[in-house]
Amino acid sequence: MNAQDTFTAVARFLAALNELEEHWSRLYDDIGQTDLETQDFLHEVELTKFSAYEGYDIASKFQAVRKRRRAAKDEQEILGPLKQWLDKHKTLTIDLYKVIGAMEKTIEQQRSRHYRPRIRTDLKICRGAAEESDATGT
Repeated sequence: MNAQDTFTAVARFLAALNELEEHWSRLYDDIGQTDLETQDFLHEVELTKFSAYEGYDIASKFQAVRKRRRAAKDEQEILGPLKQWLDKHKTLTIDLYKVIGAMEKTIEQQRSRHYRPRIRTDLKICRGAAEESDATGT
């Protein structure tokens, strides 16, 4: 594995951690939303009169809401250990951002570096440095 592969792997890992946090938040919101929908259905059943057909329709919709909630809860249960580990190691994400930033800075510096010969002005590289210094005005 070369340096670029390592950089890419660390960046992908960090992206996956961020996606997990966002996904966890969406699951949490979805569970909250389905809890509120559940309350709406329970109050509908408690406070209104309805026909057998309407009761079946309410039950079908209620069942769909409960299945959506169960799917979100099951996914949260699977992701829970990783989320707990991330919460315990919050500084890991911050440190990885710093590492990625330092690696990006080094990559950029290496792409834009130039060498100006100190002694041998007859080398081909000197003409490139002279042209560059004329272009920048230095």
